[in-house]
Amino acid sequence: MPQSPVNNASSFNVPVEKLFEQAEETGVLVLTGRKLSIFPPTVSSFDLTDVTVVDLSANRFVVLPQAIAEMVSIERLCCYNNVMRTLPNLNKLQSLVSLNVSRNHLANLPAHICSLPLKELNVSHNRLVSLPDELGQLKSLMDLDVSGNEIAALPSCIGELTCLRDLNVRRNHLQGLPEELTSLALVRLDISVNRISRLPLSFIKILTLRTLTLHDNPMVLPPTNICLRGRVHIMKYLQAEMEQANCRDDISVRSSRAAARREMRANSSRRTHSSRDLKDGPPQHPGARTMASGPLSLEAEMESVAKQHGLDWSGRSRSIGAGPSMTGSITGSLSVSRPVSGHSPSGMVASSTTVSAGGIVPKSKK
Repeated sequence: MPQSPVNNASSFNVPVEKLFEQAEETGVLVLTGRKLSIFPPTVSSFDLTDVTVVDLSANRFVVLPQAIAEMVSIERLCCYNNVMRTLPNLNKLQSLVSLNVSRNHLANLPAHICSLPLKELNVSHNRLVSLPDELGQLKSLMDLDVSGNEIAALPSCIGELTCLRDLNVRRNHLQGLPEELTSLALVRLDISVNRISRLPLSFIKILTLRTLTLHDNPMVLPPTNICLRGRVHIMKYLQAEMEQANCRDDISVRSSRAAARREMRANSSRRTHSSRDLKDGPPQHPGARTMASGPLSLEAEMESVAKQHGLDWSGRSRSIGAGPSMTGSITGSLSVSRPVSGHSPSGMVASSTTVSAGGIVPKSKK
């Protein structure tokens, strides 16, 4: 983008008022290098509504004169190399297709600029730290130069600039590029002198790219030796990396599917065993059969012990616990009559004995 749309050396010898008078006839107003900070008061006496080109380069304007915002026919406006800190509302300039405000002191780009039908926008060498989210509204923009600023990241809306062909983001603080950038039909791209270490693999989608400048970046992907060989080698490298990445993704997907199938089979097996267990009842301990018959055997043994002692056995109660080790008790009462002298008229003493699995405990009752 040219810094000044008009270059007329002879105009330096012409008074400013005369230049305004000529602009009424030619439609071109050139005031470059006049050290102007304001327009002369006589400007209101001229009809400048048909002016299409204005060049205010190399002056001392802190604010763009309000008279400029009233020139509704302006198509090209160049304010290169001034000291402007802000821009007035230019919404009336609906014929403006080229705006150059480079080498000023702009700290931000006003959102209202994005409502203009711009095809060229140069805001290089200012103090911008970001670009407005409304940037995507510049549907006709073909040439964007934001080099020489302090921009840390490009907004994702840059992918909405469908007509953009030339993008210059040289000498900023960029650490990466948005994926949305790869959807553009760029012809020239300058990302040199930034902090970018990796290019998106999707860069191979920019088939229209003819010039790619990326020197003075800490490049890792592609490595520096590939970058030095130029655009064609860079694109080939990115293509190879993309194919490897797709292969790794395929392997990962197949592994995930195999793991999912194994998990499904394991879950199905657990459900089958659970259903079978519910049908067959709880599992039995290996000693369950012995314990089931244990009470009868123990009772028979107790009866045998009673008989050996000449006692009568009558089972009173039994309690058997089942489990890994059998615990329980069987109690009964034994009664016996035996002669004892001098203690009762009949010469007999009644005695009762409590028998348990742990032994025989006699009890006497007089």
